[in-house]
Amino acid sequence: MFIEISHVSAWYGKSRALADVSLEVPEHCIYAFIGPSGCGKTTLLRSVNRLNDFVPGFRLEGDVNLDGADIYKARSPRFAEELRRGIGMVFQHTNPLPMTVMQNMLLPVREHLKESKEVLRAMAEDKLKLVGLFDELSGRFDQSALRLSGGQQQRLCIARALMLEPKLLLMDEPCSALDPISTFRIEELLTNLKERYTIVMVTHNMEQARRISDYTSFFYQGRLAESGKTLDLFSFPREELTQNYLTGRI
Repeated sequence: MFIEISHVSAWYGKSRALADVSLEVPEHCIYAFIGPSGCGKTTLLRSVNRLNDFVPGFRLEGDVNLDGADIYKARSPRFAEELRRGIGMVFQHTNPLPMTVMQNMLLPVREHLKESKEVLRAMAEDKLKLVGLFDELSGRFDQSALRLSGGQQQRLCIARALMLEPKLLLMDEPCSALDPISTFRIEELLTNLKERYTIVMVTHNMEQARRISDYTSFFYQGRLAESGKTLDLFSFPREELTQNYLTGRI
């Protein structure tokens, strides 16, 4: 398995956010985390790239293995920094930097890759093509990224997250602030991207999880209530709690 999470519990100070969670994520799939607000799904997502290390009082017990390596065995900040370079992250709210489209794309690689400007620009153009922005923004790469539409900004953020060629892409409600047309474009993009990357996403949109994910885990009050193939979980939930959540009764 590409990601193996075993008996993970997590706390913010004395408040427990996750309780004994275990699951596995295969390579080259879309894996959705669903559940009500405060159920622990985002905490788990941010534990995979150790972003929670920046939260005062955060503590994690258990094992998180990524591609065979225990990512919490080495506690040094340097190890965590190297880890995050190999994992793309896309957030709920679009966050292009107040600079040009091309500058946004080149920022992640300038410090880490010793290639020529021409090679780096070609890499950026390749990723813009991958997310469908190259033709849309032709002739506008030197304009401010803040002038793009919300959907274009989020696709730019996805392209930027791919610049360091990660194997894994983490997404925290990537479509929650977008209109239906932009959401469709993102969903179509993610379906294509899973051929090259493994994608783990948090979503409150049940229909989105059902449409595009291969596997789904349902979290409730910090615990993993049910997990499995998306079609099975939505069509034939094993747990009454899952059925109640999917039908809006909790």
